Parts: sequence; structure tokens; C-alpha cells
Amino acid sequence: MHINSSKNINILLIFYLFLIIFLIIIPIEANPASYLMEKVDAKFDYNGTLISLDNKGSVEVEIFNGNDVLQNIEIILSSTSNTNLNDKKAYSAVAASPSAGDKTKLYINTNESNESIYYRFYNAPIVGMNLSYWNEIGGRDLTPEKNRIKFKLYLNSSKNLNGVEVGIKAKKNTYGRNDSLNFIEGNASNGDVYLIDSDLDNFKDNLKWIGNLRKTVTIDFVAEITPGINYPEDELKVDIDSKESYLNYSQPSTFTGITFSDRFARGPVRQGVEIMAKTNWTVKGFIKNIAYGFIYYVDHWNLYKVGENTSSASGMVKRNILPGKSFYTEEYDTGIPVFSDPKHSLTKPPEVYYSIAFDWNVLWGGSEYYGLINERMNLPTLYQMDLGLNKRIDIIKNDANGRILGIEDEIKHLGHANIQLSNLSINLTGLNEWKVLNLKIFYVNNTNKTEITNYTKKENSGNMEIILPLNISEKIRLNDVILLKYNLSGSAKEENKKYVFGINAIAITKSGTPIKKTLVREIEVPGLKPVEEETGGGGAGGTYPEIRETAQIIKISAENKFITDYTIENKVLFKVIDTGTKGIRNPTYFLYLPEDSYLHEEDIKITLIRKGVEKELNIEIEKMGIKAIGKKNYLIYAIKKKTEPTEVDTLHDQDIIKIQYKLDIPLGTSEIITRAYGYNYYEDKYIFEDEITRVRREYWKLKNLTITESKFENRKIFVGKPVRWMKTIEIYNPNERSVKELYTTKVFDDKLNVKIHESRNGSTNKINIEKEEKSTVSFFVNIMPRERITYFVLVDTQPILEIRRNTNILEIKNKSVKISLDITIKNFAKYTYKNAYLELPIQDILKCNFNYSVIGNKTEIKIPIIKSFENKTIKLVYEEKPPLLKIYTDKLRYRCNEIVNITLLIVQDKKKGYLEIEINGPGNSLNNIYADIISLEKSDIKKNIKVELGKCTTGKYTIYGYYKSNFRPILISKESFFVDCEEVHEVPLIIFVILTGIIIILLVKKVYRKKSWKEEIKELKNPA
Repeated sequence: MHINSSKNINILLIFYLFLIIFLIIIPIEANPASYLMEKVDAKFDYNGTLISLDNKGSVEVEIFNGNDVLQNIEIILSSTSNTNLNDKKAYSAVAASPSAGDKTKLYINTNESNESIYYRFYNAPIVGMNLSYWNEIGGRDLTPEKNRIKFKLYLNSSKNLNGVEVGIKAKKNTYGRNDSLNFIEGNASNGDVYLIDSDLDNFKDNLKWIGNLRKTVTIDFVAEITPGINYPEDELKVDIDSKESYLNYSQPSTFTGITFSDRFARGPVRQGVEIMAKTNWTVKGFIKNIAYGFIYYVDHWNLYKVGENTSSASGMVKRNILPGKSFYTEEYDTGIPVFSDPKHSLTKPPEVYYSIAFDWNVLWGGSEYYGLINERMNLPTLYQMDLGLNKRIDIIKNDANGRILGIEDEIKHLGHANIQLSNLSINLTGLNEWKVLNLKIFYVNNTNKTEITNYTKKENSGNMEIILPLNISEKIRLNDVILLKYNLSGSAKEENKKYVFGINAIAITKSGTPIKKTLVREIEVPGLKPVEEETGGGGAGGTYPEIRETAQIIKISAENKFITDYTIENKVLFKVIDTGTKGIRNPTYFLYLPEDSYLHEEDIKITLIRKGVEKELNIEIEKMGIKAIGKKNYLIYAIKKKTEPTEVDTLHDQDIIKIQYKLDIPLGTSEIITRAYGYNYYEDKYIFEDEITRVRREYWKLKNLTITESKFENRKIFVGKPVRWMKTIEIYNPNERSVKELYTTKVFDDKLNVKIHESRNGSTNKINIEKEEKSTVSFFVNIMPRERITYFVLVDTQPILEIRRNTNILEIKNKSVKISLDITIKNFAKYTYKNAYLELPIQDILKCNFNYSVIGNKTEIKIPIIKSFENKTIKLVYEEKPPLLKIYTDKLRYRCNEIVNITLLIVQDKKKGYLEIEINGPGNSLNNIYADIISLEKSDIKKNIKVELGKCTTGKYTIYGYYKSNFRPILISKESFFVDCEEVHEVPLIIFVILTGIIIILLVKKVYRKKSWKEEIKELKNPA
């Protein structure tokens, strides 16, 4: 397929050529971009309370390569309305992007500081966030079983907003890999709700809502939370807050309507003047773009004779200079004849000094504007209630007149310390054959024991219900006890009989969550022993039931209290019941203690109470090792009375053993087992009785994190590159639980950018900066129990830059070129830099006013110290030794039939050398359009060649220069140019497709950059 109209062909080609040149010459990626961002930062508590509100605007510059440093930046804003700006100018001495995506914030003048990096604005919308929640069974607290928690999130905006995104992010990995909850349902009044398992552990930890906010929206969702699955059972709380729940909104314009009205910046250049010998000495100025990716725009120039204020020559330019390219002014005739002074020669011009001034600046890329709402919301911490029940039974009386049992029932608050009760009811069961006597109820805390008399009691069919008044229930806090002491009276029995007594307790927390616990205890009461009746005259005796002899150990009383924040004192009483005479032999007393606890062995006391007389026993203690009981490990201690080898230690009927000891307990709920153990002769087996003490040491008493922060140290400083500093922050968590808190550290106030990396478990990852101010940054530390983490704070500060370079050729000989080079550098930072290095691609230095080292094919010049904003000039003389070969063309692009003017500069080291010249092309073709051999017998230093392009076709051509001696190549140099020919009269379809493809690719590159920025904004709004 061909397009046959020549006119249409030409128009189409011109159009495509224009687009391609436009997209190539002014690529967005190559030129710095500017951003104006206004951001609403708000933080809410889950109950809707506004914790903080900060509306900040900033001006930022991004450079799309890691080599260039932008200088002398001034960006003018269109307005200061609805802000605290004092003027419209944003400025910075330099800007750089050492790493991809780095942006430099510019300084602005506000009523807070004339060097602020933020301004405040006052007309942005805000979205209120209010979260209510409740347990499906009532209240807002957790129970020891699976909990279904219902949430309702209310959003209220001051204006309609489209494309709002809300994320409720639960804390992850709160119990192993398990997350703090599992979302199971979600819906909203409008928009879409998504439940997400973000870490693939089968727990949906992330809820996302996306929709249009029409002033108000309601989002309902349900989560399951189970102790021992979503959080450790003994912590009794789950912090579901990842501190990453958010509301985000963005618009492609600022809230204030402010835009950029003008932008100015410059980059690195080489500029100076060249003096040439013609009929008269002539001068021309030059400027070279030595940036890596910037394009410069030159407007006009002025040439001045040194000492005069009026320019000798000037000109309008309006031209772009690509990286690596130069622009030369027109030649200016000084009017001084070349041979008017016999002391001067072609290699030594007269002392006529001129300077050049160009009006130029960096060509900018695009500008983008954003209004962002970035809100955060705290999620609540949910607390679990728990009860500890215990029942101790003493056989007080057991004879022909009846039986009396002494009962102690204990209901202990073992829930989280933050939970308070509003109601407690107790139901006693198993009372069918018994009468309750002498009921007394006590409130027991760590220091006092108070009797309660104003309670409600109901008895019905062997049950008794006791309801405590509100003023008592509200007093019950962690480790507090409600103690019921009463007797049960029943008739005598001739046979042994087992009884089962129970206690049911229901506690209602202040928020309304019910907790139910049940305990049953069995006791065997021995039957009566027969009493033989006296008989006379050998009459037959009576018949009586046979009562078997038995022995048992029962617990009858227990007390515990804290004597320090972590030490408890425990006291337990056991009693022996023996219907015979053998007793309990070889008694041993065991303590089963939590693995992380510490027993004060010196304070252990065992006391025997026999017939009302107390005697402290001489004991020996043996540590028995560790044993797993259930899910936990226990330390085991065995305690015995010291006896003689022939002595048998025996406890008899009604003997009481009192065991007292002190113990340091770990954080959380501890279960302590005190066991009395001995040999039952009647049944030929060992028997035991356990008293289980449950007590809790709460987590809220935490030690401070241990933090060691080093000073900033810098890497090797090179002129032209931002200075990289690093300091380490080592944090250790001495606690037995994880800690998450915001940490703030100081940085340089003229920083270009900051990065923070976290090193833990052998891997290092970049983390988010939560808050950045002029001289500080803040980030979250999330650290596990007894974990040590190292953070690396990396900061780039303002560089030392070359601001001027003067080059003079002092002498040209056949063997070398001697060159004088003056380089002026400036420290743009607010700090003194020590030991900076300037790299130069030269080796043979003859003189230098600073110390230097030659490393490979380059030289490093060491500047020992340069103060803030100080200029220093490096003066050196060096020589370029042969072979030196340079190729120049008068233009980079030619038409067909034009002439290419080629200049060859050669400095020889051998008189018999020669030069081979070839021009090949187009492209990679080996087609040779020109070839020549030039003898260098004479001491020529410059050779001009003219090549006609009559036989060339469109394409790129390469000039190769080979400097040889004795047929051996010594040096090769090359230069390229492009030829345009207009001989095509029809455009094949394939060319049409190729051109279209090129344009699409270039456009996609532009769009991709915008897409990347969009994605970055999204990440900024919603940090992982």
C-alpha cells in the first residue's frame, strides 16, 4: 500500500518529523519537573476525636537522573491567598535526585520562617472519621472464647469528594503469623468494600472501601477475634491497630488554586572565549552543556572587554543546547593585527582579555499539582475479661451428731487491668442435702479484707444465688477477690460418700460484656466408725456396718498478695483426714512454677500445726527440672522434712500443713501449683492434693526502650555530587511484649532528601518516614520482645559545585601541549566540609596549589577544608602528551550535496607518523564515501578537509581517524554527523507504521512518567 499524493506525503512527513523532533528534543524525562503539593494531614481517634490537623503545601523539584545537580532554582507561585506565605518565591541553591524518585523540597518564606520547606493553607476540606464497635454478645470487651466484633465507620465530609479510598488495616502477626483479627463481613451505604488477606495467612486483615463520598457514608463490617489464635491468651488484650488505617483523596489541582507562574534554574556549563589568529586577532565566546540530561535554552549573549562595562559585541540566540553540545558566538574582530607585535606569534596571542556573558537557563519539564487528603485513624485496643474460680472444702465435724463442712469459694478478677465490672452474680450448686450456715462474704484486695453485708440472696432446690450490689462490683479490679466463707450442715452417714459442689459466676463488664465461669469440686466424706456396746455375761455383741479405713489430703485455705510489682507471697493450708491410725507417710510438697519465674528459696517455710501447736519444719529443697503442663513449661521444686535415716515422717488425722513462699512472676497470667503429696497406706498408693493459684502481672508497666544513636558520618565527598551522610540507631526492647512507638531523630536542615533502612533478622529494608520537618524525621519502631533492631538514616546534603573554569593554552610543542586550568568551586551547604575531592580526567600535572593523587587514568585533587558558602580556586598546570587526535565537524546535520568541513588536530610523538581518514555510512553500513592518507612529516597541528556529500543518502555517517606509525595504529578517534535527503516521493506503508510506532513509544514514555508519579502519590497516601 502506498500514499500517492506528493503534497499529502510532504505534509505528513513534516508533521511526523515535527512530532518526533519535539518529543526527542524536549523529553519530559530529561528535564527537571516541578510539583506543587497541598496535603491535609489529619489524625482521628476511633471515637471521632480530632487528634491533629496539619495542612501543608510544598514545592518540590525532581531530576530524572542521578548525575545532574540543578542550581540557582527560583520558582514563582501564582498567589499566596489562603496561606501563610509572605511572598511568592520558592528557591534553593541546588536540587538533586541521587536515587530514582528523589525530590528536593524548595525553601519558602512564611510567617514562621524565611527558610521553611512547608507553607500552611486554610481552605481544605476535611473528612470526619468515627468508628463504633461492640461484641455480638454485648458490650465492647472480649471473652475467653471466640468473639464476633461488629464495627460501624461513619464518614462525614465538608464537601462532596469523588474517588475516596478508605483502608482499615489490622495489626499483623500478633500471634506468630496470625493477625489480630479476621474480617468476615463488610458492606457500605454506597461504594465497594473489599476484604483482603494481605499476608496470605488465611486471616483477612485489610478492609478497603472505594467510592464517592456524598457528605456522609456508613461502612459496616464484622471481625472474629479469638484468644490463643489472634493474640496470646495471657496478654488479655489485642491491639488491632496497625497505625496504617487511612482515608485518602487526591485531585490534580491544589486546594488553594495556586500554580507556578515562572520557573528558573541553571546547571553545569563550561564557558569561555577563544582567541584566533586571522588578519587580526579575533575572539568568540562559547558555552558547553556538560549536564548529563538537562537541555539548556540560550536567549542572547554579550562579549565584554575586561575592564569595560559596555559590551563589545552581542547577539540574539534563542537556541536549545543538548547535553554534551556547545554553542559558539559570532567572531569579534579586536582590530589588532596578528603580526603587529614581533614579540607575539601564532602560538602566543597578545594580552587582550575578554569575557563572555550568556543569558540562559535550564529547559524545564512538566509541572504537576496535587491536592491530597491523607487522614489516619487509630483503631481501638480490645481488652479481655476473665474470672478465676476456686473452691476449698474442710471437714470440720463428722460424728454421730452430724457433719459440718467448711467452704471457701473464691471469685477472682483475672481480666485485663483496664476492665471494670458493673455486676457480679454467684450461684452455688449441690446443696440439696445440706443447710447453709454462717455465710459471710468478703471483698479482698492486696491490702484489705472487707466484709460485705448488703447483698441479695436467693435459695431454691439446692441452689443459692448471690447478687452483689453495684458499689461492690465496681470496686473489683485485677487480682481482687470476692471470698465466700460458709458452713454446710448435714446428717451423719455410716458409709463413705462423695459430694459434688459447684460454683457458677457471671460478671458483666462496664461496657456490658458478660463472662461466665463454672467450677465443680468433689469431696469424699468418710462414714462413721462403729462404737462397740458393752455386753454382760457373755451376751452377744451388736452388729455394725463395716467402715473401711481411709486417708486423704484436702486443701482448706489459701492467700496470696503482691509485696512488690512482680513478687507475690503465697500461703496454702492442707489438712489430713485419716479414719485409721496409719496416717499419710513420707509427705512431700511440690511447687510447680512458671518457667520464667524466680523462687526465693531462702523464704520457704513449712509449718506443721498439730493439735493447735505450730512447729516450723527443718526442710531440704531439691530442684527437679522443667516439665510441660498443657501449653506451658513449669519449674518443679520438691520440699521435704529433714529426717533421720530410720525415721518415717507421718502426718496424722487433723494435722495441718502450712506452706509459705515468695515468687517473682513473669508478665501475664501465671498459674502456680502448690501440691501436698504422700503415701496412703490403706490403698497402697501415693495421693496428692493441688491448690492452683492464678494471679496476673499486667503488661502496662513497661521498661523504656534502650536506644543508642551514633553521630552522622559522611562518605567520600566529591565535587559535583550531593554529600551522603549516614548514622545508625540501635534499639533494644527489654520488655516481654512487643512495642510500637513513633521515634524522632535529628537530620540536617538543608537536606536534599532522607531515607531510612531497617535491619532485622539478617535482612535490610527501606521503611516509611511518617513525618518530616526541616531538621527532624519520624518513623515507627515496631519491635518484638527482647529484640534488637538497627536503623540506618541516610541523608544527602547540598554539594560542592564547580562554578567557573578558565582554560588557557600556555605552550604548544611537537611533544606536548601545556595547559593552565583554574577551577572555582563553591560549598552550597550550611556546613563545613572536610577532605573533598575533585576528579579530573588528566594525569600529567605539572603544578597544583592542592595535594593530588593519580588513580588510574584520572587525578583526584584533595581540598582539605571548605567552609559553608566559601569559594576556593584550584590552580593547576598540566600537559597533554602525544599522540593526541581530535576530529571536529562544522555542523552535526547536513543536506545532500553540502560540504562537510572536517578539522583534524594532531600532536605527534614521531616525525614519520601518518593519518588515515575514512567516512563510512549510512548507519552500520561499511560503505566508504571518503578515504585519504595524510602525511605528517611536517609538524602540522591542524588539518582541514572538505568532503562533498553528493553521493550520500539519508542517514548517520561516522568519520574514523587512525594515527599510525610504521603501519601500527597508535590512536583512533571518531566523530559522527547526519545527512538529510529529500528524494522520497511516496511513503510505503511500512514507513508509515514505523513512524507511527515511534510516536506511540515516545508518547507512552511521557505517559509512563506520569503514571509512575501517580503510583508514587498513591504510595505516599497509603504507605505499606
